[in-house]
Amino acid sequence: MADDSLNLCVTDDIASEIIRSMSDGLLVLDRRGMIVSVNPAALEMLDLHWKEVRERPFGNLFPFESANEEFRKTVMDCMQSRTPMLNKEVSFRTLDGGVKDLSVNASLLKRDEQSGAGEAVVVVLRDMTEMKSLDRARKRVLDHLSHELKTPLAVIKGSLNHIRTSESPAMERIHRNLKRLEEIQSEVDDIIRHREIDESYPFGRWLAQILDLADLLSEGVPACGDSLRDLRAAIEGLFIQGETVRDIRAGLGRVSRETLRKAKEQASHRDIHYVVHLDEDPEVDVPPEMLEKALMAPLKNAIENTPDGGTISVSLETFGRKAVLAITDTGVGITEESRKQIFSGFYHARQTDFYSTKRPFDFGAGGKGLDLLRVRILSEAYGFGVECVSTRCRHLPEESQLCPGNTANCRHIRNPQECGKSGSTLFKLTFDVVS
Repeated sequence: MADDSLNLCVTDDIASEIIRSMSDGLLVLDRRGMIVSVNPAALEMLDLHWKEVRERPFGNLFPFESANEEFRKTVMDCMQSRTPMLNKEVSFRTLDGGVKDLSVNASLLKRDEQSGAGEAVVVVLRDMTEMKSLDRARKRVLDHLSHELKTPLAVIKGSLNHIRTSESPAMERIHRNLKRLEEIQSEVDDIIRHREIDESYPFGRWLAQILDLADLLSEGVPACGDSLRDLRAAIEGLFIQGETVRDIRAGLGRVSRETLRKAKEQASHRDIHYVVHLDEDPEVDVPPEMLEKALMAPLKNAIENTPDGGTISVSLETFGRKAVLAITDTGVGITEESRKQIFSGFYHARQTDFYSTKRPFDFGAGGKGLDLLRVRILSEAYGFGVECVSTRCRHLPEESQLCPGNTANCRHIRNPQECGKSGSTLFKLTFDVVS
């Protein structure tokens, strides 16, 4: 018992020292609203002294008519409602007339969980003034940049319209890149005004710049012209659909069934069970060829990451004007870090030491990661949504830990059903249904 008491005292002393040393302010109010504890940082932030606050109700520190009524009300509302508060931002006026930007966090503290005795509210204050000041400065710079871009862009565009006498490739490139500058200016303007930007990642712009660069190099280096034109054709074949075909619609169920048939045919050497629900056939505004490319990539990914003996489910459901295609596998899954990068291209979840390129549709087959990058680009080009949700196998939490590739050889499970409960990956593609 003596040893336990000694440890408790040491722990309390350390906790007290940590609280006193915190750069964040800390207030503790009892259920009556009396301040029972406050650290130096909070006193400094609020221009208070310990003698002023000791055994005083918090609500009396700041009169109702004062400039700090919002701050007082924020803390009192939390205390009275007994509900936690996270990152509530309020302004606080100091005695010298200055203004601080504070972030308020509050939570309940109970010493006796059953009776509620000793219940208190812990308030943590963070001074965000410097950060807010930098943010305002950043916005002013962006605002200035946006304003300064507008006039020269307008002048250049007007001048080009006057001198444009032919449809030469060089002139077309100038106009395309001028349009990109205008888009950048518009995006800067949107950032300032907190509007949503259409392109979360400018894959389309990136591709267009590569194609323009290939054209420019082929003109400047005639000896490489054929190779560069072949490169352009290959890129267009992977990611871009001609305008004459773009308006063709496709039956999502019909293309899904055909794509699954081709995938199963190429994976015929694998022992995978398929659960298929593709009875509906909503029409979507995506060309069949592009739709097949968009569907084949997650199917191939599911097959290559599901061990033999595992299951892949493919389903299609319509919800009003939306059609959702879901591809779920009982594979090893990936970590949260890898999930964030999976659509970026040239990314593989395995560590490089364990990575190898095998035959397509083999378990653990490698690749450049371009298939899923293409899905992301196609989703932006044709306006459908794509997302990935994955749970890493609980028996192999690290991506350096390898699955044997067959449920029969896994020492962690007794049957394939247990494998399905250990890890999984879901790809979900959401389309607008055409009336």
